[in-house]
Amino acid sequence: MAVDWLVEIAEGCKLPNPRVYYVGATYKSVKMVAWQMCQDLTAHLDTKKSEADLTITFKANNAKLQLLSCTDFQKHRGIYIDAIVMDEMPILAPAAWTMVFRPACSDRGGRAMFCGTPQGAGFYYKLWKHGNDPDAKAWTSYLYTVLDTDVIDQDEQDDLKATMPEHHWRQEFLCDWRVARRGAFFGPELNAMDGDGRIGSVPLVQGLPVVASWFLPKTDSSVILFWQEVGDELHLVDSIWKQQTSIQALAAEIAKKPFKVSINYASMNNQMDHYASRLSQARGLGYRFKLVKELPPIEAVYAAKPMLGRTRIDEANNEDAAEAFRQHHAVYDDLKQCYEEHAFEDWTQDFTGALTTFATAHNPRRSNWDVPLVYPNRRRAA
Repeated sequence: MAVDWLVEIAEGCKLPNPRVYYVGATYKSVKMVAWQMCQDLTAHLDTKKSEADLTITFKANNAKLQLLSCTDFQKHRGIYIDAIVMDEMPILAPAAWTMVFRPACSDRGGRAMFCGTPQGAGFYYKLWKHGNDPDAKAWTSYLYTVLDTDVIDQDEQDDLKATMPEHHWRQEFLCDWRVARRGAFFGPELNAMDGDGRIGSVPLVQGLPVVASWFLPKTDSSVILFWQEVGDELHLVDSIWKQQTSIQALAAEIAKKPFKVSINYASMNNQMDHYASRLSQARGLGYRFKLVKELPPIEAVYAAKPMLGRTRIDEANNEDAAEAFRQHHAVYDDLKQCYEEHAFEDWTQDFTGALTTFATAHNPRRSNWDVPLVYPNRRRAA
């Protein structure tokens, strides 16, 4: 359907030199999924096909249909778009749409289609919700489960349900947005928080200090979490997640918050020169940091798990953070049929970095192995 839609627009567009694009995760995957389909659907038309750059040129109006990889999306800056399909959107970088392809649609009123299977309530879920917003006149969302179509017969459905894990069935065939990823580090903790009602309305408590934990891994993504300690509980009251932004822009966002930060925590990461550079920029703006010793990733996760047991999250201000904690997961080795001891690298790790920075700062004894043990004096027996 998606490729057919692009062909129809390319063929019928009245603007000069139409450009339509099909975007996938990698060059290999987009060629495997869509290239043959593009050739088949344009076989009846007078076209010129180039497999070298995965382009089909329509000779009648000089329209071009091209398949693109999202791996290095920044190189696509400067194009104009009459129509675009972003396939398997949950695994594509959100910044590819917001920073590159969306602006490229503006000049000529370009249209877009997003396709994919839910993988948590991340950016793709936000797009889907936006399409259901009655005020978003130009947007429309559709959700079709296996029960809404005749694509898979009942016997095959029964076999799938019998041989697949329940959460895989719900995600892949019932389009369940809230299924936690396989191997999610904080899955049990977030499920408990949902069950206890600890993700919801958590208002700021006036008069209590606010502490910030920063994670600045790279220039195109920054996370700051804002915490309050209320009795025996920890409240995550607000957060900032920015992509393609400067330290100055982060400071402007912090200035808009209805509170003042008493302590800023950041991890000591001596292996990331740009991380140290960004901290230096923040210091130049007047921010003072308490540096926390960085733990090995798995140890950092286990430092945060018990802390989440007494944490409440304000959902309105931390929807992305809660979903990141829910979806951050270990790499699964299909050959060995087990989880590796490292995380899958995606957008969730930036939130987890800010979370574990605060967890380590809040429980420094867990990581303070360099301090010698001091035993109390004991009286010797006479």
